[in-house]
Amino acid sequence: MVNVSVVVPCFNGAATLARQLGGLAGQRDAPEFEVVLVDNRSTDGSRSIAESWADRLPGLRVVDAFDRPGAAYARNVGARAAEGAVLLFCDADDIVSDTWVADMVRSLEDVDLASGWLSFERLNPAHLRTGATETELPRPFDYLPTIAGSNFGIERATYLRLGGMDESFPLDEDVDFAWRCGEAGLRVAAVPAVVNYQQRTTMRAVFHQFRNYASSSILLWVRYADRPLRPIGMRGSLVQLVKEVRQVTRLLHGPRSRWELARDLGSALGAVEGNLKYRIHGDVPEARLMDIDEGEPR
Repeated sequence: MVNVSVVVPCFNGAATLARQLGGLAGQRDAPEFEVVLVDNRSTDGSRSIAESWADRLPGLRVVDAFDRPGAAYARNVGARAAEGAVLLFCDADDIVSDTWVADMVRSLEDVDLASGWLSFERLNPAHLRTGATETELPRPFDYLPTIAGSNFGIERATYLRLGGMDESFPLDEDVDFAWRCGEAGLRVAAVPAVVNYQQRTTMRAVFHQFRNYASSSILLWVRYADRPLRPIGMRGSLVQLVKEVRQVTRLLHGPRSRWELARDLGSALGAVEGNLKYRIHGDVPEARLMDIDEGEPR
């Protein structure tokens, strides 16, 4: 019986999935592991691509997560289906390094929640390469450190005991999970287990991604409003939005500047929308965690 399960949530990942499965098939010095590919309503042939790797990844299984969309739900389905005592999570559009499994498993001997390093060099155009690996854990709202949802590991029993990912979050479910781990006294740390991370590149995609992230971050702020978070409000968000709109001349300054404008403008608009939805209108969904005993959302 395997002791390690790699959970890969996937929604329409046909364009990138094979390279991630190739990265997992090429692991060195790793203990025996299974790959749980979680098909979250894909319509582009992702499932057949995954199944075609069965001979190269003997531990590969495809499980269905069709009830609703979302990475939190897909990860919970994968954790529920996993047979290993250790869970490792990566995404379908990145590429794990060739010692990622071994590095993550080794790191979990010293920490409870391990968040691996991210590298932007391999999969991104020149203007998005940083020249350095991201090794530090961010602290949203100057609170507890968070993790990279595309690169983390934890014991399965701990994941289930904490209720897994909160499926009510449209995004930032990884931040919420890391904060719940930190507040429970678990050791949360960045570890040298590298994933090659792919950024979105078109202005439209970047704008929508960061708009959604910023909006969801306000839900996170509301949920944790009784903690010592950095203040944020509608007035400041509106001021920032106006500031970013005035920076449209950055469109003329090259691809990196255009990418940053899309990021910053999307973030500013998303913060305004999040304040309206979650703070002013009070449209705050109830938390949706997995049941500790049955592995079902509660």
